[in-house]
Amino acid sequence: MMYDGRPIRYAVVSWIGSFTGILSIFALTYAFEQIPILKDYWISDNWVVGAAGAFGAQSVLVFALPSSPASQPWNCVFGSMVSAFIGVSIRKLFVVFQQIDCPEDELYCDSDAVQPNLLLIASALANSISIVVMHLTDSVHPPAGAFAYIAINAAGKIRSLGYFYMILPVGIGSVWFVMLSWFVNKYVNMMADHLFSFKYEQDKQMEMTDGKKNQGYELDKNEGATSQNPTKCEEGLAKTKTLAIPSKLTNRKYPTGDGIGAWIRPLRKKQ
Repeated sequence: MMYDGRPIRYAVVSWIGSFTGILSIFALTYAFEQIPILKDYWISDNWVVGAAGAFGAQSVLVFALPSSPASQPWNCVFGSMVSAFIGVSIRKLFVVFQQIDCPEDELYCDSDAVQPNLLLIASALANSISIVVMHLTDSVHPPAGAFAYIAINAAGKIRSLGYFYMILPVGIGSVWFVMLSWFVNKYVNMMADHLFSFKYEQDKQMEMTDGKKNQGYELDKNEGATSQNPTKCEEGLAKTKTLAIPSKLTNRKYPTGDGIGAWIRPLRKKQ
């Protein structure tokens, strides 16, 4: 058991999801970066996903806390993309303002980066506005705030993408994480639950056969000796055969609910 009472298999499934997720998202975005039309018009560098550290936080949510409201597909995809859009917009707005009446010999005059003296306010605005929009659209997603922050503070690799940043890596990466987490939290979790529960049941049966539970036996006060109670023995045997191991992993089912409303938040049924 872990400190929160969950079995260790919960951590195993989370590790599998995160490990395969991070590896595959690098491979996926790299494949998109090799598409000729994208290289000609939007992508000037490789491994842009490496500059978007928010995917590390997103992997924690979708693989370790899949039942959390912030981990649902609408939040992951829409919340991340709208925040990335806001971040890029705020950066471009500040760049336009700082170029007004800018001396030609000024270092940051023709730069697409926010000047250091304005970076603080630009970052705060992008992050706070994205939170407000996520509240209004019911798409609160903690890593999305990081996507907005990255759009302001990232190096040229991200800035060169412009608004395409909200598509690659943010949009495509978030959609991939949603799809992979659904598979991991449903099928990989099912296999892990079966394997670990089977082992747990075997250990439990061994304990009971070793007499650790002592079920079916009681002290006969009249005879002053230990005698077998047939009724309790049968009950103990029945419990051994029908031992139901609570997996504590049922909340990993992802997404929750039925139908398209479970995936696209605006179409869900109102409570």
